[in-house]
Amino acid sequence: MTNDETLDVVTAVLSGLVNKSIVNALQRVGGRAAGISGVDGSMIRARVRDAALGRVGDVSSVDLALLTAIVGAGMIPVVSPVSREDGLQGALLNVNADSVAGAIARALGAGRVLFLTDVPGVMDSDGNTIAKLSVSGARDLINRGVVTGGMVPKLEACLAALEHVDIAQIVDGRMPGALVDAVDGHTGTRIERNLQFAE
Repeated sequence: MTNDETLDVVTAVLSGLVNKSIVNALQRVGGRAAGISGVDGSMIRARVRDAALGRVGDVSSVDLALLTAIVGAGMIPVVSPVSREDGLQGALLNVNADSVAGAIARALGAGRVLFLTDVPGVMDSDGNTIAKLSVSGARDLINRGVVTGGMVPKLEACLAALEHVDIAQIVDGRMPGALVDAVDGHTGTRIERNLQFAE
C-alpha cells in the first residue's frame, strides 16, 4: 500500500539516493552510467492496481526512446521503478522494481534477464536452491505457496519476461562475480522458456 506521503519517500529514496548510489558505484569501477526513473521520457506507463492500495501501479507500456538514447551514448542506464500513470494527468505510481525490469527486458527483446537478490536463488520446500526450473515448475512453486514474500514478484517478473526472452535467472547479487557466474550457469536459479521439466 502506498499513500501520497509514502510515495514521496519512495520517490526520494529510489529515484534519488539509491539510484545515484548505484550510478556512482558503477562509475567508481570505470563504467559510465545515467540514472533515470520510469517517469523520465514517460518510459514506464502504469495503471493503478487497486484503489484500496493507493498509489501502487502495474506496468501497462514501455517506451524505449530514452533508454535507447542512453545506451547509444555508451552509458549504462540505471532505472528507478517510480513510474507515470496512464492518462494526461500522469500521477506518479510506485511500481514493483522486478516487474519494471521484466517489462523492459520484454520490450528490448533481450535474450536473457537477470534479477539480483539477497538469497542464493529460488528455494524448494526444504530450503535448497533450485538450479533450473521450467515455466510450469516456477508457476507450480508459486501456486503451492513454496515461494513466498519478495520472491513471488521476482518469479512472476521472470515468467512475464519469458514470454519474450529465452532465459531468466535469479542470482545472489551479494556474491563477487555474480553476473559472470550467472551467465556461465554456475549460480542461482535459471528458468528457461523451452525447458519441459524442473530439476
